[in-house]
Amino acid sequence: MDAIIVRVLDRYLSLNYEVRILLITTFASGVFDGLLYMGGLLQLYLKSAGYGGGDVGLFIFINGLVSSILVIPSGYLADVFGRRRIALISAIPLTISTVLIAVSPLKPFIAASAFLGGLGSALIHPSLSALMADKARDDLEATYSVASFLLSLGIAIGGFMGWIPEIMVSRGLTYFESYRVVVFLAGIICLATYIPLLFVSESRVFKVKLMKIRFSRLLLKILALNVVVGFGAGFSIPLLSYYLSLKFNVESGPIGTLNAISSIIQSLSFLTAPLIAELLRMIYAIVIPQALATILLATLPFTFNFTAASAILVARTTLMNMVNPLWSSILIRSCSKEERATVISISTLLWNLPYSITAQLGGIIMDYSLDTPIFITSIIYMIYISLTLILLRREKLN
Repeated sequence: MDAIIVRVLDRYLSLNYEVRILLITTFASGVFDGLLYMGGLLQLYLKSAGYGGGDVGLFIFINGLVSSILVIPSGYLADVFGRRRIALISAIPLTISTVLIAVSPLKPFIAASAFLGGLGSALIHPSLSALMADKARDDLEATYSVASFLLSLGIAIGGFMGWIPEIMVSRGLTYFESYRVVVFLAGIICLATYIPLLFVSESRVFKVKLMKIRFSRLLLKILALNVVVGFGAGFSIPLLSYYLSLKFNVESGPIGTLNAISSIIQSLSFLTAPLIAELLRMIYAIVIPQALATILLATLPFTFNFTAASAILVARTTLMNMVNPLWSSILIRSCSKEERATVISISTLLWNLPYSITAQLGGIIMDYSLDTPIFITSIIYMIYISLTLILLRREKLN
């Protein structure tokens, strides 16, 4: 046991200079996401502007649909024209998207913001993930675990920034005015996120023919599971901040703190991913935590106060997401080096598309029956976990 811990620690300490630079970008992007998206401030901003669950779901739908449509071409462009270059370009639509929705909460501006945000997401995710894998070389589990740890730490800081609107409200501003100012702040953070990328060298570019990607049996199984889990998650997970605000009459301070605490605990759990994989078969290291998380999610509608709901959500989020570095390493190993960004794009598409569609449906259902989307997600998650066991138990995943 001691030898395993020493070996895992040595892998963390041996990460090279360019990986560490990329980890700074990962951390900064976590602050942005934790403030605007994961912390729920954007949903609360739209709620304070008079919009309902269906409208919040529509924003997520447009954002996710655009990202889904463009993510494969974006991954291909990253492989062919350079992963660092495409990652830097993504700063433009993401920053404009954030500033645009702060300028006006009218529906045309919201739709344009969602479109540009989807474009930026499509550009950044496959390019940055593939660039990270290039610089990490073969130590993928350690690299992705540290990246997940720092991302969650950044999200936690962004979550605690949810108290900024609360302080502004205590000084006389309305929630709408306070949220609007902080959305502008998020735009500045978004732009600053990309500065570290200027100090990383470009990866080798490849001549990749999209239709000639080698889809192994393992890769096809992973992609199919992505569809199922994305479909189930969309009904409620992206709407949890809106759900908590309605159910317990809370705003960005308590909700941001909940997400911050969840992210801190989750960040520590990410560092255990390589250790868990060493101690257990990879399949059980994935399935057991996610099964426990699903059971916890199903109990959420039966809570009667925000504190109890928070305890459940912290535990659920940690257990569900602590295995993400393992999934990332499995996906990367299931394809060749020159196809990484394109395969990541395909994986993102197959998760994002059903996720964005069911987010719209979940928002509409939530306006009529607040708890029903939570139960729908829980049922589909159990189907996903069962399929994971059936499809992957005979595969060599480590």
